[in-house]
Amino acid sequence: MAKVVVIGGGYAGLKAIQFLADRGLDITLIDKNNYHYLQTEAYDFIANKCNISDMTVDIASFAKGVDPSIEFVLDEVVAVEKNDNTVITQSGSYDYDYLIIATGARTNFPAFIKGIREFSNGVKTLPRALEFKQRFENTIYQYITNQHQCHIKSFNIVVGGAGLSGVEIAAEMSYILKEYLKVIGMRCEGFTITLIDAASTILPGMDPKIIDYTQKRLRELDVQIKTDSFIAEVEENRLLLKDGARLDFDFMIFTGGIKAESIPGSGDMNAAGQYLVDQYYRLESSGNVFAVGDVADIKDGKESVPPTAQAAEQAGIFCAQNILRLVQGSPMKARVPKIYGYFIALGGKFAVGTLFGRVVIKGYSAYLLKRIITLFYKKILQWKVNKGYKTLQKR
Repeated sequence: MAKVVVIGGGYAGLKAIQFLADRGLDITLIDKNNYHYLQTEAYDFIANKCNISDMTVDIASFAKGVDPSIEFVLDEVVAVEKNDNTVITQSGSYDYDYLIIATGARTNFPAFIKGIREFSNGVKTLPRALEFKQRFENTIYQYITNQHQCHIKSFNIVVGGAGLSGVEIAAEMSYILKEYLKVIGMRCEGFTITLIDAASTILPGMDPKIIDYTQKRLRELDVQIKTDSFIAEVEENRLLLKDGARLDFDFMIFTGGIKAESIPGSGDMNAAGQYLVDQYYRLESSGNVFAVGDVADIKDGKESVPPTAQAAEQAGIFCAQNILRLVQGSPMKARVPKIYGYFIALGGKFAVGTLFGRVVIKGYSAYLLKRIITLFYKKILQWKVNKGYKTLQKR
């Protein structure tokens, strides 16, 4: 019986074990956390549309719901011994015939920008998202309990990075603030949210119509947009740009890229720490070690596939299919994840998106479609979790 070890219970890792289940394989899933973090729900979490239990899935229950024979190991991987086909964790070791590394990524705080890590926040991981939510709400609390200062006090929020995450956060935060002020009857105009990016446009590389609709929505929400703005340094309450401009802030969040959660010494990587893989998702230096999801630099021709949940899930399935082909003695097939559509949450019940790269949707209908897709995904996960939970309870 071939042994398959999967490191990482994110979007790619969970899809991989689902495909490999009930195929006569010995499957072990290892993760340093006992939960799968639904990163796509982070913005609803910030907006108080969901709670922390809506953003997490118990991996042990899910794995048993997929296949009772799957072993879940709650431990942190410290090394991969490719010569011995062994994964080393803090508490033990696990042999494999095939290995899938799907450890994901975290927010990249560039080392060349002094102060960026110390004085900004991220939401790429659950602890970061929770910390951000608590700090943000505490800041709002401090502000609204000092209403007598509203006529002289300003409050500036900076969002660094105008990609998908940055745009969604800026829109959601602005919407929240407007709702707060409306509900409590405050007459303060001191809140400003500035979205800043080094690129010449927000959402670089996306459909021009999506960019246009998004810019209009951000303007409606009074989000200030600064493009062609390179961050040189971040101080405790001030942003310094390379052109010499200074921007004071009370709160900053940074979404300007990712840093892969790769395992040191386990393979060749790019500048972002992503594994260099071939067309079959194998590490270029190994024949039986694969990498998928945000931790891998998957190419579509010469271009890298965007690190999205949709792409990660597809890569997890394609990788699992190739491992099954190897087990069966069949040739592998090269497949590249395709983005069939995406939606951008823009505060409240408003979104913009595209289907199949052709149909552009905006407003409440886009928001509704986004919610339906998210709920469908979560329902499938929850069904597996409930099934696995019953299995674990019988033990």
